[in-house]
Amino acid sequence: MKTSRILVLKENAGPENGFRLSVLDHTVEFEYRSAGRPSSWKQDIASYAAVAAPIGLAKPDIVRTLAGADGASGVVFLYRGDPPLHEMARWVLWETPEKDGLEFHSIASLYRQCLGMMSSPDEANLLSRITDAFGSELAAGSCAIWLATPGEADELMIASARGSIGIEAEGSRFRLSQSGIAEQVWKGDPFVAADAPHLYVPLRHQEKVIGLAKLGERNDGKPYGERDVQAARLLSGYAASALDTVSRLGRIDKLSLRDPETGVHSAAFLADYLDKELRKANRFHRPLSRVFLQLENPHLRGGAAPAR
Repeated sequence: MKTSRILVLKENAGPENGFRLSVLDHTVEFEYRSAGRPSSWKQDIASYAAVAAPIGLAKPDIVRTLAGADGASGVVFLYRGDPPLHEMARWVLWETPEKDGLEFHSIASLYRQCLGMMSSPDEANLLSRITDAFGSELAAGSCAIWLATPGEADELMIASARGSIGIEAEGSRFRLSQSGIAEQVWKGDPFVAADAPHLYVPLRHQEKVIGLAKLGERNDGKPYGERDVQAARLLSGYAASALDTVSRLGRIDKLSLRDPETGVHSAAFLADYLDKELRKANRFHRPLSRVFLQLENPHLRGGAAPAR
């Protein structure tokens, strides 16, 4: 596995603040050093792929040192607030491989899939993108996805299935805590099934399992390896985040479709619904009637009439 090191200068930082990110077979290690103690990092600065420093440290003599005057790589990130770890890692992953190499195109394809998931507007479209991503990036012949039931996080219900994949062991709906894979799913990392050529990919957001993907046998018949697990881990993080976003937007949208006082559908909902019905009536050449009612001084159940 390839390893790249990035030096992060920060006030009152020490080596114990180190951080590591892994994508496929490439690891990016962040090593923290105190910005106020140049002697602790000047000597070996040339061994780092890049350096990140607070913008307040951008003095001419320091910048010359960071930018390569003393043999450094020449790549410097200046930041305010927290250092942009993911952006720096992305730079290393995209710039280190040869542009014509298979590894570069593999990483580029992975990130395109992730961006596609984050831009999906609804759950149906998103689930389709997730299954496509697992299928194309991991050469999975089939894929099934279960999502946690609203209000019952332990219960998973089938949400999408593609290809010929057996779900007899899990069923279309099952309780995670009562399954034989619960402990491994709760750990959050993708894992290969013990008795079949399947790869299970937990979908976790903010330490909570919100779904589970099960990938069938690879198209080439080969077993899932460490590179597949790393790719699945990256895809699952974006997939879980996108699913959570779509779910929250759906809840907000539902709240906006009803009047909070009366519980009846809002004017926005009725206008949208009427537009859809008009299009269907025109398409199928069938009549459509519209009835407009106006209620004078409606009373809520158990309450007074709302102010007009």
